[in-house]
Amino acid sequence: MAIEHEIKLRCDDLAAIRQRLEGSGGRRLGLVLEHNLMLDTPDGRLRAADCGLRLRRRQTLDGHDAPTVLTFKGPRVLAATAPLKSREEIEVTVEDADTLLALLGRLGFEPRLAYEKRRETWRLGVCAVCLDELPLLGTFVEIEGPAPEAVHATRDALGLAAALSVAKTYVELAWEVGEPGADGVRRLSFELRQR
Repeated sequence: MAIEHEIKLRCDDLAAIRQRLEGSGGRRLGLVLEHNLMLDTPDGRLRAADCGLRLRRRQTLDGHDAPTVLTFKGPRVLAATAPLKSREEIEVTVEDADTLLALLGRLGFEPRLAYEKRRETWRLGVCAVCLDELPLLGTFVEIEGPAPEAVHATRDALGLAAALSVAKTYVELAWEVGEPGADGVRRLSFELRQR
């Protein structure tokens, strides 16, 4: 069991952040297109408890291999409105995502939200810095580290103002703007955005 500490900030100029990362000795790890599928019970028990069960498939656009990962996220330790999120995170690499989805279905979990994200990942010191783009939602910088102090220090080193912090999770943001499908799954994808 691990506790993740992260902060998300709106950013209209990812190129400037990329330059700051390069100038600060950051190491670029790669670019992926994520296909995220949030699962829950039919009555939304996980979402109501501020928890999440996510299957993330990653299509490598460059860089290192990107395996499929199943993640459980526990409730946020701080208030849901706090910009810095700290929560339990349990992850496992998945070899056969389709079989896992069938198994989870038998256990009562069903797809509720599907959203895409382009993510360019960097390493700066002890923190991961992600330059993210989501359809309709725009661009963000997400910083994840082993402790809140490391996350804040990285944010400050990149010249990002605390006022740009976004308290909502990507799931909450995608849920608000995603299009409901006939199958009951809300979707937010780059393909839908182009229609």
